[in-house]
Amino acid sequence: MTTVDVYVTHGGESQFSLHNGLFGPATTVFHRLADLIRRGEIRGTCDGASAAGEVPGTVLRQLLVGVGEEARSYQPVDEQSLLATIIDEYVYNVEAIEF
Repeated sequence: MTTVDVYVTHGGESQFSLHNGLFGPATTVFHRLADLIRRGEIRGTCDGASAAGEVPGTVLRQLLVGVGEEARSYQPVDEQSLLATIIDEYVYNVEAIEF
């Protein structure tokens, strides 16, 4: 079975993480992050099994929009609480891993 983990840090400190199986919020964020990196909209690296990038707070918000809704049948995600922790002026390190 596939597992996807997403880790968000700022200044070396963990902010939050998302985890799910094949489908769910972490998978959505993984694909959104990889798309931004491939299009050159953010700096980072990606391959078939991982993506990692430096993401401004405003972009991180975009990555998370809607993940609370799709989490209903997976691990619950309080999207509003996640969005409330993001500071637009910060740059976050986002790492997504599929294994």
